[in-house]
Amino acid sequence: GALCKELGATFKTGITREYKWRASQLKGLVAMVEDHYEEFKTAISKDVGKPAIDADLTELSTIISSASVVRSGLKGWMNHEQHASIGLIAPAKSEVRYEPYGVVLILGPFNFPVAMLLRPLLGAIAAGNCAVLKPSEACIESTALLTRLVPQYLDKRCFRVVTGGVPETTALLAEPWDFILFTGSIRVGKIVAKAAAERLTPCVLELGGKNPVVVDEHLESLEVAARRIAWGRTINAGQVCVAPEYVLVMESVASKLESAIIRNLEQMFGPDPSQSPDMGRLISPAAVRRAQSVLKEAQAAGKVRVVHGGQTDPDARYVAPTVVRVANTDDALDCALMQEEAFAPILSIIPVKSLDQAVELAARISGKHPLAMYVFSSRRAFQEECLARIPSGGATVNDVIMQAASPTLPFGGCGTSGVGRYGGRDSFETFSHRRGVIHKLLSGVSVVGDPLLRYPPFTPT
Repeated sequence: GALCKELGATFKTGITREYKWRASQLKGLVAMVEDHYEEFKTAISKDVGKPAIDADLTELSTIISSASVVRSGLKGWMNHEQHASIGLIAPAKSEVRYEPYGVVLILGPFNFPVAMLLRPLLGAIAAGNCAVLKPSEACIESTALLTRLVPQYLDKRCFRVVTGGVPETTALLAEPWDFILFTGSIRVGKIVAKAAAERLTPCVLELGGKNPVVVDEHLESLEVAARRIAWGRTINAGQVCVAPEYVLVMESVASKLESAIIRNLEQMFGPDPSQSPDMGRLISPAAVRRAQSVLKEAQAAGKVRVVHGGQTDPDARYVAPTVVRVANTDDALDCALMQEEAFAPILSIIPVKSLDQAVELAARISGKHPLAMYVFSSRRAFQEECLARIPSGGATVNDVIMQAASPTLPFGGCGTSGVGRYGGRDSFETFSHRRGVIHKLLSGVSVVGDPLLRYPPFTPT
């Protein structure tokens, strides 16, 4: 617990509680990203295999836009909230104070090695905490860059970057943190939650799941819907926890939508996507082999039919943009492809007869609470029914992923897709303890201000 103890000693000095310190650290974080923008883009591209434009749009620009929201709102957020004083509490002043937890641990994933560390860090700083960042061991370049730059731009007494793999992470989880935020798989999330529970440490878990898309037959533009779904499934080569995983589309437009998605994939990446500079790569050959395996298993069992793509190359960390049509059989969903998060650019098309059937299938495939849900329809009633009947961590109507990209909305899961959230004001609140405080007078109080009925001896009524 040496690291936690060292940062805890700094926290106890009180320097992180001042607005001026918090504002200066937020300014430093933004300067770090802006001053080394190209270096960050290169590092992310090397680590994850995503095109530079993806690194720009899905990571670096989101950090800067999120920081802008936090910086502009921080002074107001730090104000004490005034509440009513009621009953025997009155007369009094009742308020809620937002106070920092202390020393927090932020564990990042491989698929967004910079944004999923620095966006939560914005909230930790805004709330007045010290923090330790643990990047994914799979992202060597990004980790090296953060390790070098964080001490240059942020207060070295309050912020550290810790590198390493499973042993180092296990050692970190044994330390007495005041708060933990983890982004990653459900399997590892359970390990983090168990470690946090041992010390009763509050934590946020940003996990994942299989995210459904429901497509109505009433669409203002099927072509735009197809283009947005195709983009959402292939950005970062499908390694996005909020990416659309499967499409529940009304039978009357299923073939048209499928053709439009394939057409848009061809327009985006050409006849051979492996040669396109805009097509990303998976994190490792092992990830490609896993995608190969689940796809072949489903095909061999006759549960899906590949209608586009399907090519893979483990050595090149490549999986082609792939569209599969799910068979119209009762057991078609009983395969790994339809039960596990693909984390590859594989999109499943499932024609349905009605919204009722779509809701039923979404529950079977995704469980109670997927991380995201998307609905495409020109009918407001259809949109609202999907939102009401298919719960999820977040949702977007007539697009995909936008709810997670927003710098003002909360991002987080529910149930198996996660616990807690951050983003905008929620980042500040998540890393703060809401402390209720009552102010009472001691002198000059009347019977009204200090009623005798609260004190013994009591008279029976």
